[in-house]
Amino acid sequence: MEFAQVVTQTRNIADTSLSVVGPIATEWMENALCFAGPPETPPAPGSRFRRTDNLLEAHS
Repeated sequence: MEFAQVVTQTRNIADTSLSVVGPIATEWMENALCFAGPPETPPAPGSRFRRTDNLLEAHS
């Protein structure tokens, strides 16, 4: 689920438990999108959801 949230640009990868290892994986995650259109700047860390004890807490 966290992967899908990152590639749909609804969560910043810094707010997930995803582990990205190596330069190719890092570049891939920076460019991954699952919808048409140009890449947008992802939400700032902590601006939409943040990880708290394996639960997601939404921010308005």
